[in-house]
Amino acid sequence: MKNILFYFTGTGNSLNIAQDLAERLEDCKLINIAGYDNNVNISAERVGIVFPVYFWGIPRIVEKFLADIKISSDSYIFIVANCGMLSGIACEQCEKILEKRKIQLSSSFVIKMPENYIVLLKAKSKKTQEKMFFNESVQIEKISAAVKDKRIVKTKKIYGPYKWAATLGHKCWYNKIDRFDYSFNVNKNCIKCGKCEKICPVKNIALINGTPEWNHHCEQCLACINICPTEAINYKRLTQKKKRYFNPNVKL
Repeated sequence: MKNILFYFTGTGNSLNIAQDLAERLEDCKLINIAGYDNNVNISAERVGIVFPVYFWGIPRIVEKFLADIKISSDSYIFIVANCGMLSGIACEQCEKILEKRKIQLSSSFVIKMPENYIVLLKAKSKKTQEKMFFNESVQIEKISAAVKDKRIVKTKKIYGPYKWAATLGHKCWYNKIDRFDYSFNVNKNCIKCGKCEKICPVKNIALINGTPEWNHHCEQCLACINICPTEAINYKRLTQKKKRYFNPNVKL
């Protein structure tokens, strides 16, 4: 196998990027990080990791994956981070985790995608989403060309107060992640369709008499809130009546 692409996705942005990239790289296998067995040795000429940025850093599941993945140091390893606004310290975090294991991160790339974190922000308009998807396709062409040639490409690191703010913001988010799903609630609009259980990438949702309950190992991807067809799932009172987002280019 020449190319392997790992991805973590909640509402489809990372999968969209991974599928587009895999199509251009050819001879490429896609693997979902959420279902991957880290005891398996990875052998490929190029290995990529595609993931979303959470509060200016990497998701917890991606951190654990990078710390455990069994991969040859001879592989060309690259990451593609996607974010709604800023990538913060995400790329630097990945590089440091791999560096501790004496594995070199060859390249890092960042792509802006539509925002899904409706707990604090609003979903983008359809027109804005279409512009972002177009820009994604343009960037994928450039990234795939660089990866095929095994070029060394690095995103610019941030320094000073920006780095301090990103580091603090991500740490505060990380420290609260285990308590996050205690604040999910389900209203009377629930039709017991089970889509939330099926969509959860880390199997954190169990249906009790058809109604979702969370098991407190949430990754904060918000897939359950955004996929619910009746908008029955909310986070506290912060997401009620807010427009939902799910990447229209993929099916999970």
